[in-house]
Parts: sequence; structure tokens; C-alpha cells
Amino acid sequence: MSPQVERILGFTQEEWRADPRLWRRRIREEDRGAVVEAVRRAERTGEPFAAEYRFLRKDGTEIWVRDEAAVVERDRRGRPTLIQGFLYDITERKRAEEAARETEARFRALVEQVPAVTYTWDPTVAAGAAPAPYVSPQIEHLLGYTPEEWLADPMLWHQRVHDEDRDRVLEAWDLAVRTRSPFRAEYRIRARDGRWLWVRDEAAPVPGRAEVPRLYQGVMYDITERKHAEQQLLEAEERFRRLVEELPAVVYIEDPTTGESLYVSPQIETMFGYSAEEWTADPTFWLERVHPEDRPRVAAEQIADTGDRWSSEYRSIHRDGRVVWVHNEAVLIRDPEGIPLYWQGVVLDITERKRAEQQLREAEERYRNLVEQIPAVTYVHDPGLGNEGTVRYVSPQVFTMLGYEPGERGFTWDAWVASIHPEDRERVLAEDERTERTGEPFDIEYRQIRKDGSVIWVRDHATLVRDERGRPLYWQGIRFDITEQKETQERLREAEERYRNLVETLSAVIYIDRVDEQLSTIYVSPQVETIF
Repeated sequence: MSPQVERILGFTQEEWRADPRLWRRRIREEDRGAVVEAVRRAERTGEPFAAEYRFLRKDGTEIWVRDEAAVVERDRRGRPTLIQGFLYDITERKRAEEAARETEARFRALVEQVPAVTYTWDPTVAAGAAPAPYVSPQIEHLLGYTPEEWLADPMLWHQRVHDEDRDRVLEAWDLAVRTRSPFRAEYRIRARDGRWLWVRDEAAPVPGRAEVPRLYQGVMYDITERKHAEQQLLEAEERFRRLVEELPAVVYIEDPTTGESLYVSPQIETMFGYSAEEWTADPTFWLERVHPEDRPRVAAEQIADTGDRWSSEYRSIHRDGRVVWVHNEAVLIRDPEGIPLYWQGVVLDITERKRAEQQLREAEERYRNLVEQIPAVTYVHDPGLGNEGTVRYVSPQVFTMLGYEPGERGFTWDAWVASIHPEDRERVLAEDERTERTGEPFDIEYRQIRKDGSVIWVRDHATLVRDERGRPLYWQGIRFDITEQKETQERLREAEERYRNLVETLSAVIYIDRVDEQLSTIYVSPQVETIF
């Protein structure tokens, strides 16, 4: 055994000679029977031995080998006593043969099984004036004609192609032949049953001597569904384009990697005064149009946002210098594998909304200042008996009225009830319950106890506010401190009582007359009965 055994099979000469059965064990099991039988036949008959088989090398890899041997010595009875042979690696050849077989099988399957017509055409004959030398059986499935019928009539193709497409296709054939280039065309052709089909026809030149095309080999397949889908897609695109371009908003598509604007709708010019071409020419153009006071925030938001949705409101400068408030919102579109494809976004002009919000804030501020500066407590609470109605708002004057520091306590319904003087509480709660049931205004005077224990008199008036359908929304009320008024009334009552007692104990009649056309008495003391 020559030293090459180690390079080819991985075993040393000594290992090979030491184990007579090594060779047999390393032959792949599927090949072993046939190889051993061939060896026995050669030994038996003295014929040369030749075999190709797979062999397992010492390192475990499998190779293909060709093994050839011949008898070089025989004994006196003619039996082989010495065989001389050689073995070499044919793995690469086998791989190439296998690849060739696979390629051949693939192309055979392609020609014989794909739903397309394959054909050859002689470029020396004018296109459409002679039949093709060969056309595959799929012609019958495509157009309803057998290959024999198609080849028998030189003008059949010419007759079946749509009149509007024929000249264009023939010109394409002529150009391909003159320039020795591939032919490609899509056209309509009528099948045997009268249906019009769209087909794609492609052919490539097969070089002959001096590279002059000997034949064109081509394929023709049905693209009717694709053409219908394309037409539907065009119609759908047109519908959606009209929809997008008529929306009162800017729609855009942006590359997620470069920030390049792939599309921006024409409304960009109405909203900002710049054409779509100007806007998309520079990826940073839109950011440069952002108001200088908002730009750092918007840029930071864009960098910090790593999600699939981005939203921001900011001011942008119109071409004419006006400030435009916009709401910019975009969604990251991904493919089925999750790879980002593009940002799809919309920009809305919210200038009027922002202006209205500013006016609302200013109005709220004016009315809040008014409410919180008048010498009375205003409040709002939900409808509902007892503490079922949540107190929505109580003005800060409640702290001053009851002697608490701002924020020292919360003025809930329970806190209000606790502050009512015990002698008035039952009367006030009864009125509260009644007005809750009837919806009539709540209007009552009662005493409240301040933090320091002193008592004040208040007048509490609230009205039930309803929606347009008459359903209760909330109670809106105002509470005045009427302690001074009550004290004045009490002093007046006491003074009246004192003077009445004085007048009515005198020994004379006291009277008051109104001086007018008819003299009328307003008051006369009780002594009138005694005297008169």
C-alpha cells in the first residue's frame, strides 16, 4: 500500500496492513455488498476489478473513491495470486455529477411542469410570419391549441394577438433581433374559447457561429391575474391618493434610518408655504422650520423616543413668517420579521385649537380671579343625597370664613355638615334633602362654627345645573357671611322693642300720618282706645 493512503483515506501504511478487514469495514453500508461481490467475481474469474463507492475516512468524513485492479500473477492452476490496483478520490467529480443531475432535473421540471409555454424561434424568419420550430405542451392549457395545431398555422399567433398590441410587439421583436438582445413584451392574446389573456413573453438569443443568434429560446406565461391586480391596485392607489391629498392634513412617509422624506402630500404647501419638493430635498428642513423656542425640545423628543409611535405638538414657522401650531404623529411600520420599513405620519394644523385653548385659559384665569376675590365662598358639587355627591370645587375664601389656614383641612360634604351649628343642623339637612329630591334652588340661612369656636351666620344659595336634556349635572352655589347683617337686624329688633314699649306706656296717643292728598294714618298707639 503506497504512502498516499494516509493523505486520501487518513490511515497510515502500518494501520492498513495490520488490519486486513479495515478496508471492508470502512465502505459505506449501502455500497459494501456490491463492492465485495465485484471483488469476489474478479478473484473468481480473473477479470479486472473496477468500482466507485463511498468510503469513511479515519477522521469520519465520507469521500467517493474509484478503485481499479487487475491480476498480475497466477499460480500453476491459473488462480490469481497477486492483484495490483490503484484507488483515487473522485469526490469532487461525484459532487459535480450530482449537481449536474440536480440542475438537469430542475430545468426539466421547469420546462415540463411550470404553467408556462416554452418555445424556440428562428430569427431569420420575420416575427409572426412562420411557426416556432418548437412549442411546449402547455400551449394547450394556456390558449386551448395543441402544439401540433399551433405549429401547423404560421399566422395563428398573428391572428390571436390584440390589434392594439400587435405592432408594438413586432417592433420589439425586430429590435431584439437587430441588436442581438433579449426580447421582452407583455400583450393581450385571445384564447381559443374567445377569452382575452394577458401574457408575458420573454426570449433570449442562443449564439451560433460568430455569435450570430441561431435561435431564440423563449417562455410565455399567463399574467392576466397580475394585470387585473395591477389595475385594481392602480385604481385603489388613485382612490387613496385622492383621499390623502384631499385630507385637511399633511401625510408623509419617512425613511427610519436616514430620516429622508420618501413622500409628503401636497397640503404641505397650504400648511407651511413650501412645495413638496422643497420640503423633501433636505431631511433636516422640517426641523429647521420648527419655532426656535420649541426646536430643542422636539429634537430631544425625537432622539429619546425609541418606540414604534412618536407624537409631538410644537410651533412651526410658515414661509410668510406666521406661526403655525401643529400636531405631528407618526407610526413605525415594520415587515413580518419586525424590521423597520418606514415612518408613516400625519401633521395636523392645530393653530385654531391652540388659540381657543389660550383664550379658554385666559377666560378661566379671569373668572377664577373673580370667583376667588369676591367676599363669598363659591362651590360646586355633584348631585346626590348626603356624601354621595362629590365636592368638585370650593373657593379659597372658605379658609378665611372659617378661620383655617389654606390647605389646613379639606372641605368635604362631611366637613360642611360638621361645621353647621348643632341647633341648625337638622333644619339645614332637611332642606338639603328636599331640594335634592325636587331640584328646587337651595336657599337657607344658618350658623357655622369657626375653628376658634366662634359662631358666624351664613346665607347658602345653590342652583342645580342641568344639561340640554334636563339631566342634573351639578349644584353650583355661593355662601355669604351675613353675621354683621344678622347682628344689625338683632340690634334693630331690640331697639324697636325698646321704643315700642316706651311709646305704648305714655299717657297720650301717639300717631303717624302720611301727608298727601288724602291724609292717612300709618300708626296710632294703643292708648287711642283708652282716651277715645
